[in-house]
Amino acid sequence: MAERTEHTTRVASERTQDRTGERAPKQAGEQASEQTAESAADRSAAYRAAGHRALAERWFGRAWAGGDTAIAEEVFAPDFVLNGRTVGPDGPRHSVAAVHRAFSGVRVTLDLVLTDGPHVVTHYTTSARHTGTFRGVPATGRSITATGIVVWEVVDGKVVRDWNVFDTAGLLAQLTGNAALAPAPADGRPAG
Repeated sequence: MAERTEHTTRVASERTQDRTGERAPKQAGEQASEQTAESAADRSAAYRAAGHRALAERWFGRAWAGGDTAIAEEVFAPDFVLNGRTVGPDGPRHSVAAVHRAFSGVRVTLDLVLTDGPHVVTHYTTSARHTGTFRGVPATGRSITATGIVVWEVVDGKVVRDWNVFDTAGLLAQLTGNAALAPAPADGRPAG
């Protein structure tokens, strides 16, 4: 008899959906099952977001700030793509080495880290002292501060793709004292 009642309820539910375009109210068991699936998906998304944030913290803290290029293999996939070009872990490794040849006392602050599915977006501020040649500018001893934004795509715990913007013009203006290199203020008026 229970089997017949269940069948009748299912058929009635299907008929209601056919006539009105809406589903009949769900049974308590269906609601509990969906809630369990939703909370498992929420936990999975939260776990993934925490992992993405930890990846950014590890890279910026140990590599950019600390100069530890050995962790590039842990963070970046073998076929890692940087701004549309496949460079693998060697690309970021070389970038970090170049920064640490030109600057000392590198500090990085993660101003904002956002995650969305496989993506992590980080806005960061870098400060350091210019103690070596950078983009043809010999050491000045000046302290600099510059900002950047990086968007990573993460698959299986490794960064596979990176799009980034760094205020290189502002950095060069600080190194050379040439205000013409500095980006225009947000209001569009010339600097100075």
